Amino acid sequence: MIQTERLNIRPLSYYELLSRVYSHFGHVKTHADAEKVFEYTLKPMKDKTESEQLFYTFWIGCDKEAEVLECGFLRPPTEHGVIEIWVMVRDEFQDKGYGTEAIKGLTKWASGKEEVKHICAEVAKDNFPSQRMLQKNGFEYITEVNNQNVFNLQIKS
Repeated sequence: MIQTERLNIRPLSYYELLSRVYSHFGHVKTHADAEKVFEYTLKPMKDKTESEQLFYTFWIGCDKEAEVLECGFLRPPTEHGVIEIWVMVRDEFQDKGYGTEAIKGLTKWASGKEEVKHICAEVAKDNFPSQRMLQKNGFEYITEVNNQNVFNLQIKS
């Protein structure tokens, strides 16, 4: 569990995420989205330890009463200690600082993991609000890959 000023951010269990995918809840809205989550999240997550699953599953961020966002990591740290984060704020909660707050919480949590040295994120070139969220949390623009801007935050040398 990650606690920020306004958010409680918690990881979903394998079965909670599976239920979300089947119901097309959150940012899993289509069959194509569900197939990607099965392939890249649920399949690799299934046989991992509980601590390893934290780097695969979705995390949900709730304020006092509502689910505000989904976030998480795309995979465990690479051999070079790199992880990638993502955040999807629900439409009705955008432009209220929740995404920035979630990135801060994820970054703090990940920096406590010995194997994490860099946190990266990819953002569409024209997604300026998401780019600002990353920059507010100390991420620096590195390069462009496939119409995505890549940002990095170095945690350890």
